[in-house]
Parts: sequence; structure tokens; C-alpha cells
Amino acid sequence: MAAGHHILYPTHNAAYWAKVTQGMDFSAEDRIDSDRYNHILWEGLMGSKPYPSFRSGLDLRSNRRELLERSRAKAAVTQTTGGSAPQPAGAGGAD
Repeated sequence: MAAGHHILYPTHNAAYWAKVTQGMDFSAEDRIDSDRYNHILWEGLMGSKPYPSFRSGLDLRSNRRELLERSRAKAAVTQTTGGSAPQPAGAGGAD
């Protein structure tokens, strides 16, 4: 497997997701409480890891390719060093 790629495994079965999203209207976009849904997704995928309490306010829709490349490079360094990688300029700092 290429560096920076991960195999994802399901964290829960369909019955779990049906139960925790019961009553949500997925018939069209913007018909659900997005904050509640994000918390459900976080808990279902991340388990007991704390939900992020800080939002950077960055518009991550622009320059997706560059942002993903920075993120992958940071993850690769962290994975090989076993610690935290230096953050590239403009990636979440006060630039």
C-alpha cells in the first residue's frame, strides 16, 4: 500500500446508524440538524475522542488539492516520526 493511504473499516453496522439517525429527514439536502448529525458522525467514527470545540474558520473548499497534499505530507511525517510534524505555512496557523 502506498504511503499516506489507509484502509478504512466500518465502525458500526447499518442497524447502529439507522438507530442513531432515526427521525432524520434525508430526503433532500439541508433537512437535518447538521450540528446534531456531525456529532453523531463524530461519535460513530471517532468513539470517545473529544469532539473538536474550535473551528478555524478556514474555507476548505478552495485549493483542495494543495490542502490535501499538505495534510498528507504532515500525516506521513507524523507517521514516520511517531510524533507531531511541523505545520506547513498557512495550514491552520495565524497566517
